[in-house]
Amino acid sequence: MPLDHASYEAAQAAAKAARDQERAAAQAAEQAEAKAAHDALAQLGLPASVVQRVTGYVPQPPGAGHDAEPDGGK
Repeated sequence: MPLDHASYEAAQAAAKAARDQERAAAQAAEQAEAKAAHDALAQLGLPASVVQRVTGYVPQPPGAGHDAEPDGGK
């Protein structure tokens, strides 16, 4: 049974929303791993610049937005 145009668009929107949610979850997991690695290396006393270069994680100052990307969105 073929989909009408509105049903097709709704299915497309639902699929896009699911992909966006998966992408956000993957980014959050990656960010959590980078933060954990950053914290562990910082505890070893390595300079902040070295820790940031190795982990790619740049701590956000208090009050910074949740969606700020640590690598500038690259």
